[in-house]
Amino acid sequence: MDTVGAGDSFTAGLLHRLAALGHLGGRLDALSLEDVTDSCSFAAHVAAVTCSVHGANPPWVDEAAMEAGVEQLLPHA
Repeated sequence: MDTVGAGDSFTAGLLHRLAALGHLGGRLDALSLEDVTDSCSFAAHVAAVTCSVHGANPPWVDEAAMEAGVEQLLPHA
């Protein structure tokens, strides 16, 4: 286990998931507990994958989504 990059990966995963749910770019008034839980769970998964390899090597978006069981990372346009 190598924890280099775990915090950065968690933050990136959290921001990515919040953006995918449409919560970035303004106030967070519409943020629900379910969205927070979902986003933190995804972020923790991204950090865990990062810790599973040597060096700071975070997963790519598709890899993180597949491993976390997230079907949709970004909203459809």
